[in-house]
Amino acid sequence: MKKKTIIIILFVSLILLFGVAGISVAMNGLDKQTEKNTTEYSATISKGEFLDTRENKHFQIFTKEYVNSFLVSTNISEHIDIDCLKALESDDKIVFRIENEKTNQFNKVAFIDIVSLKVEEKEIFNLDDYNKYMNESAQPTRIAAAVVGVVLLSISTWCIFLLSTKKTKN
Repeated sequence: MKKKTIIIILFVSLILLFGVAGISVAMNGLDKQTEKNTTEYSATISKGEFLDTRENKHFQIFTKEYVNSFLVSTNISEHIDIDCLKALESDDKIVFRIENEKTNQFNKVAFIDIVSLKVEEKEIFNLDDYNKYMNESAQPTRIAAAVVGVVLLSISTWCIFLLSTKKTKN
């Protein structure tokens, strides 16, 4: 195998390896929401919409206080009693939490994902539920990233080995 080809394979595999590592790092905090890294808000519902497509089932909550809506993601909607969400009515008071890093998005983006939701004294889902459901939904991606990472690391190691031997052609 030519040295130039091996270097190209090594370069591409290392770039992909760093990309997979970046995705893994970015996903690390996905299911680790706490009261310290989230902020609680309350609002009055103006309307709620259940959006059901073949791939996604999520609930969007519009409030009187904020321009953007609040989203109960598909990963959560699949696990909770959706009838509780469908029963939400205009003028119902809700208490919800969002990630601290998203607090600066109020009234700037179309929607913000919520990580817990309570109506009056009924808890629809809490932080522990959110973390559990997000962990379950992220598991296949984490496994795939680990497998792809091992394959890319093996390819990179193989290329380095080939380059270190004198059998490669210039």
